[in-house]
Amino acid sequence: MKKILLLTDRLKYSCGITTYLYYLINNSDHKLVEFHLYAAPGNRVADFRKITKYIQISERFAYENKNIFTFISNVVMVLDYCRKNKIDIIHSQNYYVANIANVVKKILRLKTIQTKHNVYPKGKLPQFIADKIIVVNKDIVEIAVSEFKVNPKILYSIPNGLSFPRENIYPKSTDVIKVIVVSRLIYEKGIDIFIKAVGLSKNMFKRKCEFIIAGDGNYRKELEKLNNQLNTNIKFVGTINNVHNLLKSSHIFVMPTRWAMEGFPYAIIEAVQAQNLVITSNFRGLNSYFKHKKDGFVFEINDVQGLSLYLIKAINNYESHKEKICRSYKKFYKIFNINKMLKRTISVYNEL
Repeated sequence: MKKILLLTDRLKYSCGITTYLYYLINNSDHKLVEFHLYAAPGNRVADFRKITKYIQISERFAYENKNIFTFISNVVMVLDYCRKNKIDIIHSQNYYVANIANVVKKILRLKTIQTKHNVYPKGKLPQFIADKIIVVNKDIVEIAVSEFKVNPKILYSIPNGLSFPRENIYPKSTDVIKVIVVSRLIYEKGIDIFIKAVGLSKNMFKRKCEFIIAGDGNYRKELEKLNNQLNTNIKFVGTINNVHNLLKSSHIFVMPTRWAMEGFPYAIIEAVQAQNLVITSNFRGLNSYFKHKKDGFVFEINDVQGLSLYLIKAINNYESHKEKICRSYKKFYKIFNINKMLKRTISVYNEL
């Protein structure tokens, strides 16, 4: 059995990396791997304590607290933990903790893996720094090789995984069309674009509809102010512990992100799994798995009018788009299969 230490930022709801780790730990065969977790505190810590007893939480691990002093402190903490628990592999979830892992690796001669969920602009710390690197879509492979000069032999493209029922088991009443956004409420996620689009199109909806924003963040007050100014009547429901139940009762999911390199968000996979029609901005990485007008609708980043037009089309003619919902479900069922993700990830562990 291999002992794997997972390193990450805050454990939060409405966070794709947190969701990835939860599925990885909870669905793996614990006879093959023993997962340990080192993370910063967040509102989902209690969920992880239910699925693993090997969990350490430290505020110093938070990405926003990074500096030379916390970096050194974190190296010492991880080094001590690896020695005491005889860790075989460190598996990091962002480039900051991957650099911490790299220092520990040199001292203890451990093996390291890094999952790249997205790409940031080049900075002082190396972004790709591990013995083997898992990427969640093919676009990140291209960026890693062409822009960061990463050896393609250490790159493994493994899509995120989710449990998909074989059949459509969520029959939905269409008396009220529910449109939902699930996201951290930060500027990069483009929630203001969604609010403006609803404001622009609200008088053109021909049927009863409801708009919901689920999640929290430091941009919430500004978004609520904008919502009131535009009189869009969007409901802010805050952090939701069970997003799946909310998505099951929704019809249309919107991803308005203005972040150009999103990897491939778990939120879209979860929305498709719950049979939602997806409308998303055209971030890099989307085209690997999602096609405009075939799987849903795609608008350009920051294009309020484009999103507005697709909201009108989707809401007023929802039934005519059920073929897209079925097509994307069948495609995602094959690509984002939890068993495939686990099998391929374990195989990477075993190569080290």
